[in-house]
Amino acid sequence: MYIDKYLGPYEQRYFGAGHKRTQYEIIDTYISYKQFILVAKMTQKGIWSQKGTKKKNQHLSTIDSVILSTLLVDKYLEMVKENCSDWILKSFEVRSASQPVENIECIDLFLDFEKSSLENKKYAVNVSGMKVTLSFEQIDVDNQISKGQYNYFSSHLKYARHDLKAIDFASDDLVEGIIQRECQNQSYSGLGSAHAGEVSLLEYLVIFSQLCEILVYNHDKIDRKDSRNLWMRYIKAEINGVSDFQAVRAFAKVDRSKKIRKGDNWSMLDVSAGTTDNRVQFTAKLAHILPVVPVNLDQ
Repeated sequence: MYIDKYLGPYEQRYFGAGHKRTQYEIIDTYISYKQFILVAKMTQKGIWSQKGTKKKNQHLSTIDSVILSTLLVDKYLEMVKENCSDWILKSFEVRSASQPVENIECIDLFLDFEKSSLENKKYAVNVSGMKVTLSFEQIDVDNQISKGQYNYFSSHLKYARHDLKAIDFASDDLVEGIIQRECQNQSYSGLGSAHAGEVSLLEYLVIFSQLCEILVYNHDKIDRKDSRNLWMRYIKAEINGVSDFQAVRAFAKVDRSKKIRKGDNWSMLDVSAGTTDNRVQFTAKLAHILPVVPVNLDQ
């Protein structure tokens, strides 16, 4: 992986192999006329994230919150007998909880009917305090086959591998690169499964998360191993139509940044990212704790 040069070994990074090792399971449901609630759990088969020799504690990630929300929506649409295999995830918005959600064995999800617009395929989901909004678009597909073994949204990332090449730092606030993707063909079922041959917005989340990591660490002049978990406080993403994927150039840039002292030294950054053809767009608010710089008493 070319991107390992900037972020470290693929097998040790969450946005490398780590997220592919996460398994999702619905363990309970509660359904009534006014409520739709799921309880889910996650299990990790191997390293989640490691920096140097230190393994990081797993918590509910942005990827997890979106996948779990799609499982809830899929279950709801199954209940109301809505065929959703030809829906694509057109956009999502995630606001993080005030504290990391570390209890991954009992994750409560509920569909917020008041903030959802079911006729417009917009679903607001609370995931253990993380607020997720998903918007879908129905795009017809000829010869739909959606009887596969795997649930599409909880599985398709495991069979795709993403890299960034020709990385160019135009400035401390701007980085560009060419996306490369390898994918194993699988047969899926459920929400979005008819579009399995296309690049999903969730895949772009993996790609742009890595590009933003490179951007942030370059901006703050540190290595990944010297940063604590990069906190995605807020993210909004949108894709225009479907993508069969060719070599696509992507960018990420810092729009605003500031350093604050709140116990630790925090770097707070507003970033935007996307493809240069404007098909995919992201905006996010990121934060991480800067390493303590040792004082040289000899000076």
